Amino acid sequence: MKPLNHKIQLDIPEVSVGAIKTDTIAERGTIIALGEDVDARRYAVGDVLIFKAWAVDVATHDGQKYYFIDDDSTALLAYGTD
Repeated sequence: MKPLNHKIQLDIPEVSVGAIKTDTIAERGTIIALGEDVDARRYAVGDVLIFKAWAVDVATHDGQKYYFIDDDSTALLAYGTD
């Protein structure tokens, strides 16, 4: 899966509470791929993004979930390597 344009693809671990797994999207994710129009001087694969949970787009393909956010989203709060 390759993100398009200004999309950043994130790895967001599945949240679990005890033995119960939820589909709640965390407010933290690791960048795993960048769309061709994302400024690679600003964001890099492996960086961690902190964002408002409602800002993530979720797509499902062949039973797997993929998470994306726009690189210029006002819901992005912080980024870094940790």
